[in-house]
Amino acid sequence: MQYDNLENVYAHMLTTGPELQEHIKDLDYVVCTFGTGGTATGLARYFAGKRAKVLVAFPDRPVEGIRTLNAVNDLAFYKPELYGLVIKTGTSDLERALGYFVKRGLGFGPSTGIALLAAIDVSAVQKGKTFAILAADGMANYASEYKHVL
Repeated sequence: MQYDNLENVYAHMLTTGPELQEHIKDLDYVVCTFGTGGTATGLARYFAGKRAKVLVAFPDRPVEGIRTLNAVNDLAFYKPELYGLVIKTGTSDLERALGYFVKRGLGFGPSTGIALLAAIDVSAVQKGKTFAILAADGMANYASEYKHVL
């Protein structure tokens, strides 16, 4: 019941959000992707009325473990009115980005890669802003799909 489990939302609202705010005083954006929606919605509820805004990145094509913007409307936790920014991120650079980090010992998975690419895209327009990117997955779970990157 991960798509309807409010504990998922509460975990990020009561733990992840406060921890980010405590450690990054000048935080402007928290970047995440959308799987079940608990992370995005919990963070958005925590940061409501605060300086930081939640940037939810959706891939432009299906990526395992992440919803596209066309596949979230029926999910209980999809609350776009709470998010500071919702963007569609191109996936053309995803494998190159994942390979870059894998070669440096950081086995980020595709959800983390999409969040990183979204932060890079937005930071080009929002210069001087501070971003926190949630690394929600590791490459180990996707080793067969991305073996050419490994």
